[in-house]
Parts: sequence; structure tokens; C-alpha cells
Amino acid sequence: MTIKRTLLWLSFLIPLGIYMFTSAPGIFWEDSAAFQAAAYELGIVHNPSFPSYVLLAHLFTLLPFGTPQWLVNLCSVFCAALSALMVFLIAVRLLRGNTNPESRLGHVIALACALGFAFVYGVWVQAIRAEVYAFNLLIVLFLVWLAMKYAATEISENRFATLAGIAFGVGLSNHYLILGAVVVPVLAVLFVFNRTRFLHWRVLVRFAAFTVLGLAFYLYLPIREAANPVFNWGDFSSIGAALKSILRLDETLPIAQLTTTTPLVLRLFSTLAELWRSIPLMIWALAFVGFVSLALREKLFASIVGAMTFFAIVVTAYAAEFSRYNLDLYGYLMPAYSGIFIASAVGAASVVRFAYAHIQVDRRVLRTAVVTALVLAMFGKAAYLAATNYADANKRDLCTPDEFATGILETLEPKAIFLAGEDNSFSPLLCKQVVDNLRRDVAVVSAGALLRSDYRTKMQARLGCFWYPANWNNRSFAENFQSNLSEWISRNSQNYQVAMTLSQWTSQLIPNLKPVGFYYTYSDSGQLTQSEAAASVLFYRDNAWLWSNSLDITTREHFGRLLYNLSVFYSKHHQLALAAKYNRDAANADPSNVELLLGCLKMAILAKQPEDQSRFTAAIEQLDPGNERLEQVLKSALAIAQDNNHGT
Repeated sequence: MTIKRTLLWLSFLIPLGIYMFTSAPGIFWEDSAAFQAAAYELGIVHNPSFPSYVLLAHLFTLLPFGTPQWLVNLCSVFCAALSALMVFLIAVRLLRGNTNPESRLGHVIALACALGFAFVYGVWVQAIRAEVYAFNLLIVLFLVWLAMKYAATEISENRFATLAGIAFGVGLSNHYLILGAVVVPVLAVLFVFNRTRFLHWRVLVRFAAFTVLGLAFYLYLPIREAANPVFNWGDFSSIGAALKSILRLDETLPIAQLTTTTPLVLRLFSTLAELWRSIPLMIWALAFVGFVSLALREKLFASIVGAMTFFAIVVTAYAAEFSRYNLDLYGYLMPAYSGIFIASAVGAASVVRFAYAHIQVDRRVLRTAVVTALVLAMFGKAAYLAATNYADANKRDLCTPDEFATGILETLEPKAIFLAGEDNSFSPLLCKQVVDNLRRDVAVVSAGALLRSDYRTKMQARLGCFWYPANWNNRSFAENFQSNLSEWISRNSQNYQVAMTLSQWTSQLIPNLKPVGFYYTYSDSGQLTQSEAAASVLFYRDNAWLWSNSLDITTREHFGRLLYNLSVFYSKHHQLALAAKYNRDAANADPSNVELLLGCLKMAILAKQPEDQSRFTAAIEQLDPGNERLEQVLKSALAIAQDNNHGT
């Protein structure tokens, strides 16, 4: 095996091995659990439904080893490792003629670039869990590599149109927003520089035909909808309904809120700030040199890499919610990470070329030392990223989602209704039911999804034993959602146990709820007793191991939210001592979450806990100096507290 081929394999096998070692062993939180269940049973996840990823992940579940949940995680592992290989190949293509000697040193630099990219936290965390982003990045990089090969006339028009069309269609069947917004500008650049070749009618027709072939993955949705799997979201009963579901144009929710009102320009700055924090300064410097060098020597290639990077940043600023707890943010940023590291490889090659050109032969030792130091520094930065991000990205011991879901399902009564308030409660429970066949008799329902008429319709078809109001399938149910939901819960609680996690849609039910483990049970005549409150304290004390020592940011956020909701629950029941206790527990569970701490601060003021108020205020100021909401929370909470005092 040649050195070039060895380095090529290393760019794939090293990330593959480390990703496999650090991959989540089973169920992961949020959408990951949904994808694990949908891939296993061939279900339909939330829109736009991502059919090509679900089908690809299903193939991994057919492998004769490992649990189905881990095998779906393995799909992301494989795609992310292949993406690192594609970064290597693109870098090698750009380095041709930029180093001396050309081949071996260029391949070594490309390997350092690929490994550095692979161990950025935002890439790593998408590789170890079931999600669409690693597959999306692989398709983006493959299309960029094809565009470069086509621009350099290294592949024929027919071959390019066939491969690019299929990849583009499959990518649009996976995540059309990122894929389309990043790849379309790349194809536009290719068109501008190669009008004659690209505009040939045979190329366009072939490209369009194979794009449609790739888009045929969407036919999976109406076919599987007819089978009514457990995971069955959206409406694909007609072409119009399917387009609305896929494009997210179906049914504007009356109480849905925008995730942000921040202007796009400010969000662009936030995106760049996140990139700046994620990537070492040396890589930024080399990337700048690389972009300048490409612009001077290879304008077409500079435009292709630049378009991929720039539009990935713009899409992230437009679509992503800015929070370190939002792992999807990093999925949107993945093409930008790859573009910066690819440019850094070109920058390193430019430095090498400068050294060879300006350090004379009689100073060969100095020249060799400069080149060697640069290459070692690039590998050093890759190792630094691996060591720095290992603790946060390593999920190999994360069994908490499975323990959480199992603990809830095993304690519910037969044929109970469980109303899940957020994805971390809904998806893991449904995954346990679908994949592990645990407590299939329990009806796990998404409270937020009940705002959607298509979800309610399918739920009634699958769970017809419950009571449903006359307007259940009508828009009017969502227009007066909270009161209608309360009636639905009350009527069904007469025959079935109704349990739930607290959410914005069920908080008004607190007077009728009693804490049982990680959830609450509903009763029309419920009155909280001291023994029930004491049992809740003991339960959370005995189960604190699930989150107290966890390094997983989503685990801390999830249990921090559960503890905070308990604080709200006991505050509404006028048990301020317990409210203050759980408020402190919430802050201790997730001490770096500014949004949670702002809520804890408000609760501390309402519970008349000045020491906690000072502590939470100091923590917020340290984590986020100048936080604009801090003063607002202090003023509003103090006003409420004063009103309560006057009322008393």
C-alpha cells in the first residue's frame, strides 16, 4: 500500500475508531431517540420527515450485532468518518501544485486538516448520536468534491450529471434546508465559471432526471403512512398535504412562539463567535492565508469552498437557535467547519511553498525545520482538539435516557396515558416501546404535537379507546387548546391513569396533579398530602445519580428542567420551603444554563430566599456579563413579590 493510500485510510479509520469508542451506547435524548425508533420500525418522524436518512439508518439496524439503537448511532458514526475522508480528498485536490515535494507532504497536511476537523466538538457531537447532520455533511462534501472534479475536467459531463443529480436529490430528501442552501450556491458558482459545459441541455436534463430519482425517497412517506406505524407524523394523504407537511407549511399553531426575534445581522455575529470559540487561532490564521491563496491562484475553487462556508454560516444564523444546549446548532455549522479546515490546509501549503521559495538551499536545515514545525503544529492542534473536546463529546457511558424512560414506563398503570411535555420525555419513551417492546399498552402522547390536527387524527385512529370531543379533529380544538386539553384529560382520567410531565400547556393543571417519580398523575379531586411530598423528596434524592455527576450537557439540562418544574409545582401549592429546595437542586443540576438560572432567580425572589437570589445573580453575571434579561427578571419578580406582600 502506498503512503498516499495509507494516509487516505487513516483519515477515515482514525475518526471512525474514536467515534465508535465515544458513541452513545443506546438511546440518546431528543430527536435522536425519535430517529432510532423510526429507523427501526420504518416510521415517519417530524417534518420534513428526512426519509433518506431513516431508510439509510434502517439498513444499519439489520446488521447482526449491537442493539438497534446503537446501530442507528453507528450510521452517524460512519457518515461522519466518511466526511473526514471527504475533507481529506478535497484538501488533496486543492493542494496539487502547492507544495514541494507535491504529493507526500500535501497528503500529510491534508491528513492533519481532516483529523483537526473530525475532532471539533460541533462535528464530534453529531457523529456519536442518531441525527441527520452527519449524513447531510457527507452529501455536501461529496457534491463539492464532484464540482471540483467537474470544473477541472477530470470527470465527464454525463458522469457528473448522474452522480451530482442523485446526490442532490438524496440530500434534499434528507435535510433540504441545509443541503439546498449550501449546495445551490456551489452549483451557481460552477455555472458562472463553466457556462458552456454546464448549460449543455444533455447535462441539465440528466442532472434534473437523476435529482428527481433521488427525490423519490419521499414516496416512502405515503407508503409508510398507510401502514400506520407508531412514529407517524405529518399528512401525506394527497400531494398538496404532503407538500405542506414536507415544507412545514401545514397549520399555523395558535400559541406557537418564535424562537428568537434577534435581527439576522446580530445572529450572524453570534454564528461567527461560535465558530471562533470552536477553532484554534492557528487554524483561523492558516484558513485566512488559504482563502487568499486560492483567490489568487484558483478563483473557481476559492469560490466553491467560500460559497459552501459562507452560506452555511448564513443558514445557521437564519435557522438555528443559539444555545450551547441546542446540539442542532452545530449540525448547521458542520459545512462551515469543513470549509475552514480545508482552507487551513491550503494555507499551510502556501506557507510551505513560501519557505521553499525564499529560504535558500544552503539553509536547507532551516527550511526543513520550518516545514516540519508547521506540520507538527497542525497535528498538535488536531490532538489538542481531541483532548479538549473528549469529555464533552464522549457518550459511551450515557445510559441516562434509557434509565429515565424505563423508570417511567415500568411504574405506570396498565393502559395509562402519558402526556409528554417535551422531546426528552416523549422520544425516549416511545423509542423504548417501539424498539424494546416495553409497555406497549401505555399511550405516550406529545402534548405539543396535539396542537396539530394531523397528529390528533392519527392518534385517534391508533388509540380509539379514549374519549375524544366532537371538535378533536378540527382546528377549533387548537384555538382554545389549554381548556380543551384539560377537558380531554379530565374525562379520560375517569377510566385511565393520566400522567404527565409539566409543560406550558399543562401548568394550569398543577392543583390537580400529584408527584410520582419523574412525572405527575392527574386527579379531579386531588389534594397534595405531606406524605406524597415526602415521597417525592426521597425519590429525587435516591435518583440524583442520574444527573449529579453527568458530563452530558443535555442530561443536565433535562433534569435541571424537571427539578425547576418541581419548584414551580410546590410554589403553586404554597410549600415555599420545598419550592426553594428544588430550585437550588435545579441550579446545582445545570449550573451553566443561563436561561435556567434566570428562572431559578425569579423563583428565589418569589420564595423569599435572598441568599439564593444573590447566588443566582452572581452566577448569571459570571456566565453572561451584561445579560439584558437579568435586570428585567429582577424588576418583574420583585414587583410580583411586592404585590404578593401587599395582598397578604
